[in-house]
Amino acid sequence: MTGQHANTGTGAIGLDAVGHMLFGLAVFFALFLATQVHRFARLPFYLSWWAFSFPTAAFTTASLVYAQFEPGPLTQGLAVVMVAVSTTLIMWLLVRTVVAVARREPELTD
Repeated sequence: MTGQHANTGTGAIGLDAVGHMLFGLAVFFALFLATQVHRFARLPFYLSWWAFSFPTAAFTTASLVYAQFEPGPLTQGLAVVMVAVSTTLIMWLLVRTVVAVARREPELTD
């Protein structure tokens, strides 16, 4: 019975309670990070802003995987939104970094 879900026998592998808890924790951290955006928006641009991209991309990946295990409009919608958010954030960071380098902004060297 390898690879089969114990309840259905359909071959589908479900997500266990630990997986649900870990995704819930990821949602919590994503929401916390989202509440901090307004604070960082008031600061000058530093290369350390790239640190936002890593947890955002990780949550995007977690959302995509979770949507595979728990398909539905909410989980699939979250995955699509997170792909858009991650892509937009990384593109903005790239453009902003190139602009900062071109302007030789002092925040890049401090």
